[in-house]
Amino acid sequence: MVVKANKSICALQMQSLVGYNQGVWQVQQTGYSPSGCYEWLRDVRTKVEWHNAIWDSWNLPKHRFMGWLIAHRSLHTNSKLKSFGMDVDGLCFLCGQTEETQDHLFFECAYSSRVIAELKEVSGLTLPVRDALNWCNQNTGIKTKRKVRNAMVLSTMYQIWQQRNKCRIEQLVIRPISIALLISDDMKRRIKERDKSKLNTQELDWLGSLKFM
Repeated sequence: MVVKANKSICALQMQSLVGYNQGVWQVQQTGYSPSGCYEWLRDVRTKVEWHNAIWDSWNLPKHRFMGWLIAHRSLHTNSKLKSFGMDVDGLCFLCGQTEETQDHLFFECAYSSRVIAELKEVSGLTLPVRDALNWCNQNTGIKTKRKVRNAMVLSTMYQIWQQRNKCRIEQLVIRPISIALLISDDMKRRIKERDKSKLNTQELDWLGSLKFM
């Protein structure tokens, strides 16, 4: 047991030597300290840019997970399946015109763009047509406004991916307006469930201005 413990200590020492270089810890860029060693050994990394946009409390768990997959470009789109060597057509299931990449699906696809347009009509909100996660991260203004818009972006991505899978399996395409109404109704329920006492007058006025409220 003593020998095994000594081997573990030596292994940790070697890991620490890798992390502590030229007088600073590579994770925190600080001088030597026990906490710096601990942070290195537990493999802590700097928060990514999309962290707040995805893990916000306004987002549903399934939407957060979906956003995480998208941020890591891990969705099994047709282009990714082809890169794995699978025998697939490669075209987008929703428009059938272009190779189905993640960038195309969110939101260069004609179907996805139509969902965004319909969502603007039913909600009054303008959402990005491309580079959605970066837009969420940089979105500024009223706090509640930012959170609602970000939540709707993730909800839209989730619903489009669900529709894409339904089209692949069932060869069934739902009208974009139906997707938009589904997203807006879901957002309306979430807004109603929020504690309004924590919102200021400006935020309440903005929520009241939404078409679906």
